[in-house]
Amino acid sequence: MVVVTKQSKDNTLEVYSIPEDILKNYLIDSDATTVTTNGKELIDLYKMEYERCAQRYDDLYGAAWTNFSYIALIAGAILTFGSDSFMTELSIFVATLPLLFWWIATFEPLNRYGDQVQARAACIEQLLNESVGIGSPERECEKGLRHFQDYSKRQFGNIEWPKFVIIVLFWIALSATVSYGFDLSKTRVLVSLLFAGLFFVAWLIVQYKETPRRLWQVLRVRFIVRIFAGILIMVAMGSAYHALEKHEQKEPFVRSPKSDSKLPERLTIKVEE
Repeated sequence: MVVVTKQSKDNTLEVYSIPEDILKNYLIDSDATTVTTNGKELIDLYKMEYERCAQRYDDLYGAAWTNFSYIALIAGAILTFGSDSFMTELSIFVATLPLLFWWIATFEPLNRYGDQVQARAACIEQLLNESVGIGSPERECEKGLRHFQDYSKRQFGNIEWPKFVIIVLFWIALSATVSYGFDLSKTRVLVSLLFAGLFFVAWLIVQYKETPRRLWQVLRVRFIVRIFAGILIMVAMGSAYHALEKHEQKEPFVRSPKSDSKLPERLTIKVEE
C-alpha cells in the first residue's frame, strides 16, 4: 500500500492510501517504453532504406537502357555512313563493337550491382514483415511485402557446370556456323548446325528436368541481353572473317572515293564573229 498526502488551500492535510493492485495499473515500464521507441525508429529506418533501394534499382536499369539507346544510335550511324567508305563486312564489324562494349562495360556491372540491391531489399521486406507480425506464405492476404523476395527467386545462386559446359559448346558450334558463312551446301556448316541444335535440346532437358517452371525463371531481361550479346559476337566474328577473306583477294578495306562527274582538263571555247 502507498500513502499519498495532499495539502489543501486552508493548510489542512489530506491523506490517501492506494492499494498495490490498483497502483500496478499505473506503473510504467521504462525498459518496455525504450524498446518500443527504438522499434519504431528501426522500422522507420528500414522503410527509408527500402525506398532508397527501390529507387536505386529503378535508376540502375534506367541508366543502362539510356546508355544503350545512345550506343545503338552510334552503331546505326556507323552502318549508315561507314558503308560508303569502308568494306561492308568491315562496317558491320565496327558497328558491333560499341554494342559489345555497352554489354561488357555497362550492363553486366550495373546488373551485378542491381542484384546486390535486390538482395538487400528482399531482406528488408522480411524484417518489416516480421516487425509487424505478417508475412505468412500460407495465407495469400498476409504475405506482406514480397515484391523483391518473389523477384529474387527468378535467379540462380550458383553456377551449374553441366549447363554451363552445354551453353559454351552451343555457342562454339553456332560460331563455327557463322564463320563458314551459313552456306548450307557445305558439309561442315550442316554439321555445326546439327551440333548446335543437339546442345540446345540438351540444355532444355537439363534445365527443366527438376522444375517445370524454369522457363519463367530464365526468360528475364538479362538472359535476352546475353543472347543478343552472343549473336553480336558471332556477327562480329563472321564479318571479320569475311572481311579478311576479301582483303586477301586484293579488295581494300577502305574504298576509294568515286566522283560521278569529272571536269575536263582543258576547256576550249570558240567564238565565231
